[in-house]
Amino acid sequence: MLRFLALARPAKALAVLGLAAGLVAAAPAAAQERIAAIINDDIISVRDLNDRVRLALLTTNQPDNQDTRRRIAPQVLRGVVDEALQVQEAERLGLIATQEEIELSLNDIAARNNMAVPQLFSFLERNGVATSALQDQVRAQVSWIKIVQSRIRPRVAVADEQVNIILDQQQAQAGEPQLKLSEILLPVYSPDQEPAVRQNAQDIIASLSDEADFTALAQQFSVGANADTGGDLGWVSVASLPPNFQSALAALPPGTIAPPLRSPQGLHIIRVDERRSSAQAARDRNEVSLAQLFFALDESDEASTKAGLAARANAIRPRIGSCNELASIAASEGDDGSGLLGWLDPNDLPAPLHDAVAELAAGEVSPVVEGPSGLHLLMVCETRNESNQDEVRRGQIRQRLVEEQTERLANRYLRDLRLDAFIDLRL
Repeated sequence: MLRFLALARPAKALAVLGLAAGLVAAAPAAAQERIAAIINDDIISVRDLNDRVRLALLTTNQPDNQDTRRRIAPQVLRGVVDEALQVQEAERLGLIATQEEIELSLNDIAARNNMAVPQLFSFLERNGVATSALQDQVRAQVSWIKIVQSRIRPRVAVADEQVNIILDQQQAQAGEPQLKLSEILLPVYSPDQEPAVRQNAQDIIASLSDEADFTALAQQFSVGANADTGGDLGWVSVASLPPNFQSALAALPPGTIAPPLRSPQGLHIIRVDERRSSAQAARDRNEVSLAQLFFALDESDEASTKAGLAARANAIRPRIGSCNELASIAASEGDDGSGLLGWLDPNDLPAPLHDAVAELAAGEVSPVVEGPSGLHLLMVCETRNESNQDEVRRGQIRQRLVEEQTERLANRYLRDLRLDAFIDLRL
């Protein structure tokens, strides 16, 4: 799967337009030049739309067949319409993405896929996607980011009282069971839109049941504040959820997706990723600052190679008296990834590393641990728990509130652009 929709996207609205079911069925060459949509003065051809559908299929790891195209076509067309409005507004404000900014984003996309830009373009063309489809999408995304940063973000203010309220809620819910959730949020701007958005949500869920990638679909279609991280909501107390969410999610096993859930923001497609009890949550609130010496291995390495690296690590281990000493040794003797790792949640580590860190006190070095990609010597530099995490949590809460407010204002801005626009769908 191509990984390129990890740009910081402040918003991508999905207001309902209405759409024929056979929107992107295969068409003769002449039909490809037909008009699919008119957005103010911009014209979207059937060819343009088909290129974007193919790009969406490629990035969300879905099969390219008529049924899948039918399911994702509404979301793709809405995205194209939104992007046209975003670019038009950026041009009006003098905030359109420059060619240099577009090239920087393309370089980032290519690097995420271990390619250079020419290789990325060749990959797209081999899969039947015009490179202009990606370039147009990036141009719209970067332009919208510039609008949000210059026109919306300065209007966002988070008061200390808002942070205090959420902090108090979290402390009151500390003993509650928690769910780790991911979401795809589809906005509903008026009641008459809800049936079509609900059908779109059901189509996305059907795509997910076909093993399409949830993360990629969230990045492609969600308007939630966490869309760029694949819809990851992190750990959420069950008690903090709205009542209809609690009843739908409380008993779902990990890996299960709930039916679309309504909120004032729209319809939420929510997956339960993990569950943990209040006792587990209390243990998991601790974080550690780590350093490591790492020796990379791959599947082709023989057992003798692994044994030699383990012996080398064990010989180094007695020389490590502090994290700074480990970092100094790692600079000359370790592979990439060695050194100071900063503050981490141990639960984010692979199981063997998590288990090793759980046994260490500050200043202790682990035995040699085999992880998924090599051998590790781990050292806990410092720990922090409930007594010294208050400021960290306050900062995290403040940042989340800023992102959520920015997202709401950006979605409202795009909604208003839609209301003022001439949008004519021809399919």
